[in-house]
Amino acid sequence: MANYTILEFCCVEIPFSIATLSNLLEAQRQSVSTIFNKLIKTGKLIKYGKSSYIIS
Repeated sequence: MANYTILEFCCVEIPFSIATLSNLLEAQRQSVSTIFNKLIKTGKLIKYGKSSYIIS
């Protein structure tokens, strides 16, 4: 997992799918996906590439 800075934002690379992340969190995939989508819609996360997100 790589974390780096783009301009003044923190970029977090997630080296696995939402399904794998939900298994690690012991949560339903749909719940994790819904949370990610809400964070993207509210501008808290910005999707940057296939598996990277910018935390704003």
